[in-house]
Amino acid sequence: MALTPGFINVPVTAPGANTTIFNGESFTRVGLHTTTTGVVDQPRSYIRDATIAPTVVFDVAPATYIQPSGETIVNGTFSAGDPGAIAINLEGGLVGGSGTILGVVNQTGGVLNPGNSPGILTVSNYILGSGGALEIELGGPGLFDQLIVTDTANLNGILRLISFGGFKPALGSSFQFLSANTIIGDFTGIELVGLNGYQFQLSNSGSSITAQVAAVPEPSTYALMLAGLGFVGFVANRRRKMQIAAA
Repeated sequence: MALTPGFINVPVTAPGANTTIFNGESFTRVGLHTTTTGVVDQPRSYIRDATIAPTVVFDVAPATYIQPSGETIVNGTFSAGDPGAIAINLEGGLVGGSGTILGVVNQTGGVLNPGNSPGILTVSNYILGSGGALEIELGGPGLFDQLIVTDTANLNGILRLISFGGFKPALGSSFQFLSANTIIGDFTGIELVGLNGYQFQLSNSGSSITAQVAAVPEPSTYALMLAGLGFVGFVANRRRKMQIAAA
């Protein structure tokens, strides 16, 4: 294993075969995986805190990559060698970037966050399990994260919409953040970050999903509410003073 500043070379396809990725902290290569019964089942690797540079094709075949935590940013190409093969088993942490993942992202936990705030991530197939979340940052018209799935997206997890740079969308604004050849299932819920008081309606066409702003918080409503609470406090305080004076 040869190290150069900012880069790490690891065998990933066969003995003697090397590729290069840009590495933020550490990359650990685990060869054959032994199960609890002592049986070697398949080659596997664990990946954590790695950034794949835009010009790099990172070929993981025939291994399966498991991310239990940490962060993997794909700005180049992360390839399993086949669109139907598992490229990343995302169990925890975050996978993001503006590159391409050739293979299946099987997400049972953690976060898939397309782009580099914001941006577009392309994957062959996507499986979102109940323990995972797809994070989409909204920064304005034409400035939001997008996930492009060239084959099938199978959804059964959380959608998390995040305001990027303090963006506050107008009523009726729409964001087509997911496209696929086929979409199976749907999101089980929506979480909003930095978008308190907003409501979004999702439209699933079977090949794309769009989030549209259905309601926005009204500052005048908040002002009236606060004024009302202030008036109630004033009346209560005045009554207490009158009771004390009468005593």
